Amino acid sequence: MDGTKDSSLNIYIKAQSQATKWPIEVSAIPPVITIGSQNITPSVPPTSPVGYQAVILADPRYSSQTILFNGYFNLDVSQSWYNNYRKMYDTMLNEISCSQYSVQNNVLILCSFGIGNNIPPTASMYEYLLTNGSGSNLTYWENHCDPGSQMSNPDWWMVLPVNYILVGRFGSGPVGSYEKYERSPDWYGQIVTELVCSI
Repeated sequence: MDGTKDSSLNIYIKAQSQATKWPIEVSAIPPVITIGSQNITPSVPPTSPVGYQAVILADPRYSSQTILFNGYFNLDVSQSWYNNYRKMYDTMLNEISCSQYSVQNNVLILCSFGIGNNIPPTASMYEYLLTNGSGSNLTYWENHCDPGSQMSNPDWWMVLPVNYILVGRFGSGPVGSYEKYERSPDWYGQIVTELVCSI
């Protein structure tokens, strides 16, 4: 016996992003992540209406629904986010890649909230995600944005909302992974994205 289990994890994820005015008067709408019947909510709430939720699960072939990491990564709330958005991705990359949990076949769940199209992963985060589950959806986003570009209208802080969801395995590339990228057709609108999978 090699200790593997036959059961898989049923995962439901709902992401929402919306255009945001400045000064910011809205609260974060964090993702809904459900594994089986359990809602996966970090103990510390988000500090910004823009960011990501990251969850790391132990390899489900050996451990049933063991949550190793669960937290938010937030975009600093300042009027110009050009430099801050890079800091958000650098922090996220460092905490995930340097953790003891980013080992082969553990599961990485990543879900954005409140993100605008021009806040894609940085080059280093992009390359890291490609090795851990991301594929054509992330590449499409990277090729259809203007990184760091903000609206010239000072009344708007975040526009052209998008959602990005990833359920992948560390070290496995896009094989056996799930991802979804969706962009609002309205610069000043909102978008809701759902992903359902088993892994």
